[in-house]
Amino acid sequence: MKTFSLAGILKRHWIPLVFIVVVFISGVIVMRLHKVFASQDLNPHAGAGIELVQCN
Repeated sequence: MKTFSLAGILKRHWIPLVFIVVVFISGVIVMRLHKVFASQDLNPHAGAGIELVQCN
């Protein structure tokens, strides 16, 4: 039976682990920035009443 040591696993798979951590932290930062700067559309029906009329 093989025993798996944590150091051996980290030596082999440290790049994917770092990648996953960086992607997760980046996602959290982007979500917080969206909340801070209020990038969601505050008035979704702003342009609903405007009609475009073609004149030829």
